[in-house]
Amino acid sequence: IGSVHTRLPIGLASRGYRVVSLDYLPYPYRHPNLRPVRGDATHSPFAAKTFDVILAISVIEHVGIGHYGDPAHNTGDHDAIREIVRLVKPGGRAILTVPFGRALTDDSKRVYDPARLSDLLAPLPAARAEYAWSREGLWTPCTEREAATADWSGSTRAVALVAATMPRE
Repeated sequence: IGSVHTRLPIGLASRGYRVVSLDYLPYPYRHPNLRPVRGDATHSPFAAKTFDVILAISVIEHVGIGHYGDPAHNTGDHDAIREIVRLVKPGGRAILTVPFGRALTDDSKRVYDPARLSDLLAPLPAARAEYAWSREGLWTPCTEREAATADWSGSTRAVALVAATMPRE
């Protein structure tokens, strides 16, 4: 989800994975293993329990802000998470990253603090997060407590990498 500004879908397709990319904007690359789909991450055109894995790398924080031409609505990030839960097969995985630190919403993104992240991830079963931060351009693993001090208005950035496995039926 959120594929237009990344080469991840083409990279995965080139390594033999069958990839469906979903973005509000058209995806510029083509590959026999890649099916780009234009659509809204909050209301996708796919049937429930379609995908083994969904990746949303650096995208959830933008959904509903309207910065990339998508419809603006305050609950876009939460709606996208609910859509991910709907789309992943039982036993499948959802993997996502979001900016983490002191809470912030600006004209292009949301930054999640511990409470905001917990609220966002509530629909994801057994979600677990790991953290990394960048101080002066070098990304390294860190604790949640360290990541929570990141101020995206300054030079320190942090991200939460979240992995969740859907329960088997």
